[in-house]
Amino acid sequence: MRELIIKKRAENAIYKVAQFVASKNFPSSGGKFINEVFDFCIDYSLLNLKHPLCKNSVLAKHGYSCTVYKKKWVGCLNVLISSLLFTGLYMGLC
Repeated sequence: MRELIIKKRAENAIYKVAQFVASKNFPSSGGKFINEVFDFCIDYSLLNLKHPLCKNSVLAKHGYSCTVYKKKWVGCLNVLISSLLFTGLYMGLC
């Protein structure tokens, strides 16, 4: 199991998306989105897999790996030996 580290920039992105989701749906759906994303990050850190670089050239140049969440969100990761650094959440960038 790798230690999960969520950068402040990624955390801010998650909260901004949650505010958007809450404004378009029910207010409680924003909190649900936050919990689902954090659970996804925790579950992903439990897996000890080799993660390929992102298909996006800008993100790949910085050494980020990408994972898809709910078919339209892309989580950017920096996989270190003993930790998984969650660096961002983007919409459809893969």
